[in-house]
Amino acid sequence: MMSEGVVARFLKAATAEMIRNNQKEIRCPCRRCKLTSLMDPKADMVRDHLLVRGFMDGYRWEGDEDDYEFVHGISTRNKEGGEHHVEVPGHDQDVEDQDGGPDDEDQDGGPDDQDGGPDDEDHEDEDDGPSSMDWVQDPYLQELLLKQTSNARDAAREKAKMDQLEVDAVTPLYEGCRPEDTRLKVTLMALQMKVKHKMTDTSFNDNMSFWHERLPKGNTCPTSIEEAKKIVCPLDLPHVKYHVCLNDCIIYRNEHAECTICPECGVSRYKKGKKAPRKVVWYFPITPRLQRYFADPKQAKLMRWHAEMRKGEDDVDDPKKKKKDRMLRHPSDASQWNALNLEYPEFGDDPRNIRLGASTDGVNPFGSQSSTHSTWPVFVWMYNLPPWLCMKRKYIQMSMLIEGPKQPGNDINLYMGLLKEELATLWDAPANTWDAAAEEYFPMRAALLTTVHDFLGYGYVAGQVVHGFNACVRCMDDTTYRQLDRDPGSSKTVFMGHRRWLRDEDPWRKRKDLFDGQDEPRRRPRTRSGEQIDELLKNWKECPPPGKKRKAPDKVWKTRSVFWDLPYWKILRVPHSLDVMHITKNVCESLLGTLLNMPERTKDGPKARYDLLSIGIREELHAGRPNDDDDDDDNDDDEAEDTQSRRKGKKAKKIEYYCPPRASL
Repeated sequence: MMSEGVVARFLKAATAEMIRNNQKEIRCPCRRCKLTSLMDPKADMVRDHLLVRGFMDGYRWEGDEDDYEFVHGISTRNKEGGEHHVEVPGHDQDVEDQDGGPDDEDQDGGPDDQDGGPDDEDHEDEDDGPSSMDWVQDPYLQELLLKQTSNARDAAREKAKMDQLEVDAVTPLYEGCRPEDTRLKVTLMALQMKVKHKMTDTSFNDNMSFWHERLPKGNTCPTSIEEAKKIVCPLDLPHVKYHVCLNDCIIYRNEHAECTICPECGVSRYKKGKKAPRKVVWYFPITPRLQRYFADPKQAKLMRWHAEMRKGEDDVDDPKKKKKDRMLRHPSDASQWNALNLEYPEFGDDPRNIRLGASTDGVNPFGSQSSTHSTWPVFVWMYNLPPWLCMKRKYIQMSMLIEGPKQPGNDINLYMGLLKEELATLWDAPANTWDAAAEEYFPMRAALLTTVHDFLGYGYVAGQVVHGFNACVRCMDDTTYRQLDRDPGSSKTVFMGHRRWLRDEDPWRKRKDLFDGQDEPRRRPRTRSGEQIDELLKNWKECPPPGKKRKAPDKVWKTRSVFWDLPYWKILRVPHSLDVMHITKNVCESLLGTLLNMPERTKDGPKARYDLLSIGIREELHAGRPNDDDDDDDNDDDEAEDTQSRRKGKKAKKIEYYCPPRASL
């Protein structure tokens, strides 16, 4: 007798094969009954027949060009008359244990691998390919993969795709290959290698055709990128393409969905003489992507790592462990995380609720071919994971792609509104998600903890002024600035109020000869809370909306960020952050280059010495006289040569001034 699961899979595969080959009927393994579809009344008779008697000895699948055995775990005879056993991954315990199934706790990045986590550099490539195809037959995952449709015909098409995915999950690559080398698994591994090694479509097609010709005849290896995409098409994630005004005024959706001309600036939606849009934005919803992490038991456990990492340590009397536990080792230790849990306890009680971070910056996808093109991708990641996995490529997803050729600038909030709407939906109406580790459904909610940018991106996303006299994002209109003199000075705007953050009794507060020539009795400026900023921006009647090309009337704010519409945004102490990379690159290199007197990196030059003179500090380093090493005759010759050069239209030679050497460190 056969199991009901084997028979059900056979009937689904038979129907999928019939639809794929456009057949009107298909034969039963008894060779007498004919099956027209899975909904055929005869299907019950075939099911009963197979449950009692099983497959005929020597039965082969009819209609497949490979003429392979479609028997799940049933011994049949091969072409040579010997016995051939087709093993299905997930039904053979040895195969599952060897490949590392979902319950394998020793995989990289799992909860039992915490001690070696930070030193393990193989987390990103921990899965060279799917080790088991059991997930294809998971009913909860199938429910997640099955796309929602508006009519019965599309629903039947999506169901047929899922049935074909199950067939490909157990179809061997060629007769006699290893049981784990199925058509679906090999295709997924090939596509992963394409992405990892940045292969072009042409290179991928040539590579797959090469292996298809050299594998045994009748193999099921895909030969092109189109065929590979058809195999994995049920695994596709949704995306939405929106048309946008060329001047970033509106997105053509909702009430503007049918417009062909922008109501703000009057620019046409489409290119001249074509139906192609002039500018688009691609949005990739984050909800289905987050739900897929919970569909894998191993990943579902990692999503609760921040709450379970100190399990059993609270009652330990060791003072060293208690001191270590107070250190900031994970974003869950920060005040921002705890403030969100205290303000919304129903959100913090479930550790499966997701804390997100977002970042964006301009890139030039065309390299040196176009030096002015700027495309802005928006990335999202999860802070629930262990610290050595948060920033791995596997757990970073692109939620939006803002096409160029011009950067959106302050109007980037028009596009960020797409992400804000989904975040607001996840906060107010949680998504019902299957937790494979706990084997239960739970309402998944998500909150954006912070955004990470460089200094210019900070100003765009936060809507705050980051240049001029109020460039400090903390001091705002209380920023201490000074405009240096022009030529021969640097004419830069410098901010000399950094001593305000020192302790009141610090002696450097009175060292006016080292800084700006004045004592510093003031205390640090008062930081405005999120509630105060929210109230200020909410009552800002002259706030320029996206698309309005006019100067902001406020000296601190350029526009109101769309993230202020999120109910929890005002309680976050650091809603926007500066990334370490640009600070290290721009600030640290200049500082070290100046201290070490590196010719290409130092900022110590004649202009800097004149700035010291204008401020009135460090007299021993002032520069204001020409180099006295040359003779007067040489100077006269130089002046005559400069005058003659100016008459001929040439640039006059710049006089080099003497700069006293710095004191040795």
